[in-house]
Amino acid sequence: SDITTSQVWTVDNTYHVIADVNVQALLVIEPGTVVQFASGKSMSVNNGGTLISVGTPNSPVIYTSDSATPGYNDYYCPIYIEETASVSTKVAYSYIEYAYAGIVVLDKRLDTSIENNCFYNNVYGIVEQGIEHTDISNNLIFASYYSGIEVFLESTTGHADSNSHILIENNTCDYYQDCGITVHGVPDSNDAGLVVLVNNIVSESYQYGLNLVDGYMYAFVLNTGYYGNANNKNWEFDETDPVIETEFPYRERY
Repeated sequence: SDITTSQVWTVDNTYHVIADVNVQALLVIEPGTVVQFASGKSMSVNNGGTLISVGTPNSPVIYTSDSATPGYNDYYCPIYIEETASVSTKVAYSYIEYAYAGIVVLDKRLDTSIENNCFYNNVYGIVEQGIEHTDISNNLIFASYYSGIEVFLESTTGHADSNSHILIENNTCDYYQDCGITVHGVPDSNDAGLVVLVNNIVSESYQYGLNLVDGYMYAFVLNTGYYGNANNKNWEFDETDPVIETEFPYRERY
């Protein structure tokens, strides 16, 4: 059922989401708590609601499928942040697996970045769409079927704004993905927003490590690490100090 009064989900319980949930009050999820989702279900934050999903490096909040044999797209989205969500919503040190989309942010700039999370076997890792964007920092996104990070600078209704901006930094998008990071521009150059991509690693993509598409944007690309992609980028845009590795760059793989 929808959450309309403040709640705390505690580590000594496992929470089973068997119908779509709207968070419309304060929901705090303790480190180490496990939240399981039935097929096709999701949890949305809207109508002034605040989600605090903050674990620790050794005890993340865990979002997963309730299937005995989980796989890609078992459920829709565990953290779907709508435009009407509170800017105090925070997602850090959370572990998300087997969803269609790990985190979706629609036209919202939160007070804190989406940061220090781990994503495994989702169709998309992080998706953002709209004029306002929340920065994306220090996430490990592994085996996303289509894209580790997918950002649309235009809203779902086709609006764009030259004041739009997003920082995408210090993320690793690795393995079994069409593209590591995809950013979609806007059709009118007067509405082009700013995308800053700094210190990201994109590796073993079937199509492109970095994929900047669909029109106009101002993109600053610095210090990208590339390894094992079919193509490191989808066209020869300018970038500063790329690092192209030819040998396996990780101490160990997930």
